[in-house]
Amino acid sequence: MRRLVGVHGPHRHRKKFRVQLRYNTGERQWLPFDTEELACRELRRLSMQLNGVSVADAIERYGGYLEAKGNKARSVETTLGRLRMWFGDKDLLVCELSRAPIETQYGKRHHLAVDTHRGELAEVKTWLNWCVSKSWLPRNPAADIKGVGRRRAGKPRIHISEANRWVAVAQEWYASRRRGWEGCLGNLLALYCGLRSSEICGLEQRDVDAEGRVLWIAEAGGKSKAARRICSVDVSWLSELLLVQLKRRENERWLFPAKSASGHREKTWLLRSCGSICKEAEIPRVPPHGLRGSC
Repeated sequence: MRRLVGVHGPHRHRKKFRVQLRYNTGERQWLPFDTEELACRELRRLSMQLNGVSVADAIERYGGYLEAKGNKARSVETTLGRLRMWFGDKDLLVCELSRAPIETQYGKRHHLAVDTHRGELAEVKTWLNWCVSKSWLPRNPAADIKGVGRRRAGKPRIHISEANRWVAVAQEWYASRRRGWEGCLGNLLALYCGLRSSEICGLEQRDVDAEGRVLWIAEAGGKSKAARRICSVDVSWLSELLLVQLKRRENERWLFPAKSASGHREKTWLLRSCGSICKEAEIPRVPPHGLRGSC
């Protein structure tokens, strides 16, 4: 089977420019072009095809790049999973990627929330730009694909009067040990201390001082190295609840332990708890992130 093994040029030939193709059979072929620019463009395309990197390999290498950049392991795995889902043909070369299949795949994602499918498209474009920087692609084939729909401007939040009603319900549930009452404490930390869900779930016993007034937020629970910080608990009754939780879980590593792979509660636990409290308080449903900065 004839296979391309080399490309050379461009060479001037009379009034045109030629690119020479060399095959494993010893045959040679010359491609004529009207301008040197067109000849160089074809030479680059053929060189990429000759020394091509598969989509699967490029995605794996991108994962190594993200890890070296300092991205968290879970974030990297999520990104790579999305890229594999978008580009199912593992044997396809990166240089063979074109706009039409990418646009078709994006059309299949329109049933998702706008933030979700536009976020996926942005990740795909970022990966393709990285491939261009590695000279595996002449240009980004998805660069001109426009996101469909309008993104939400920030997370939904509650007003102060609504926050007061939310707190009253959360305190009542916690005091009566109603099902999911530990989630009330976790969401109260989001409301009064501005903690992210991942930071709350990742709290260890040793991250709370003996008086329940100071929290040590580890980098592992945040989005970046800047997440590592000291957080003060300025509400006295919330400090008391923290001390109660410490005593209840004194033989555990985590402040909110669970029978899971990580050993602690996951973010969906806080999401369900927050939604239930919003429903009971008869206020607009918001996620735990929407509680941050409300008090």
